[in-house]
Amino acid sequence: MKKQLLEDALKVFRLRLQEIDEQNAEKQREKANIDNNIGFVYYSQGKYEKVLEFYQKSLDSRIKIYGEEHPDTATSYFNFFATCIFRIFPHLQVDNNESLE
Repeated sequence: MKKQLLEDALKVFRLRLQEIDEQNAEKQREKANIDNNIGFVYYSQGKYEKVLEFYQKSLDSRIKIYGEEHPDTATSYFNFFATCIFRIFPHLQVDNNESLE
């Protein structure tokens, strides 16, 4: 069930991304948030290459939208680099996936 929910979430997020790409620049903040959320879904699935891909997209968008020193940009930096750290040192990671079952 958890796997199907995560797959369904990805479908919804991807459809929304397609819609946002066709809309004006004001929607780019929402796109950055959705990229971040997709990254989190992939993180929950253990698909770390995809996690980094979407966290990088979110980070790039937030730098363009907000600049380097905005709290949302800081969150994207944290998410990206925490994923890198957890890939190198997996024993540091806390398993929060139990609550999704």
